[in-house]
Amino acid sequence: MWRDLHGNLTSFLEGMRRYPVIYYFHVRQRYRSLPYMFWFIGEAASAVRWGLPSDHPAAADPWLPGLLEGYRRAMRDIENGFISIPVIPEGPPVDRAQFVADRATARSAIQSVADFLELEQYMAVLAGIPTSADQAQAYDRYRQWWTLTAARRSFVRAASEDFGMGATGLANWAA
Repeated sequence: MWRDLHGNLTSFLEGMRRYPVIYYFHVRQRYRSLPYMFWFIGEAASAVRWGLPSDHPAAADPWLPGLLEGYRRAMRDIENGFISIPVIPEGPPVDRAQFVADRATARSAIQSVADFLELEQYMAVLAGIPTSADQAQAYDRYRQWWTLTAARRSFVRAASEDFGMGATGLANWAA
């Protein structure tokens, strides 16, 4: 699946490089639109890569790092050529001590930590494994996840607004 998604993303970007006007075409089905494609690929790949412990076989799939790097490059290329994306805050929004304390209670008032804890719990249930007890590894996964997630959310929001879908355009797709 990761190889196929990477191939689809690469084909789409090659087409946009040859014919930049493709960016401006709207499709009838929302799930085939650029904002949806980036939302879906980013959600799925980051859930597997950082929602599972690093030593889980799915998180270590050799196609996953290539997909994520291609995904980041694609966002940069589209941003440089077509849309303006707001500045994304550097680094994670919480330090290690706060993250560990929130993770111990399995909830947080900080949205990014709450989102990560929910993702981690969901992926553990999906994979049929216990949530990892390694706090240092979990914090590292959180930091990496947050870096891509913050960029992805800003990118998808900007693309959705550029396509006239509004900032909440993806709320309908995710439901």
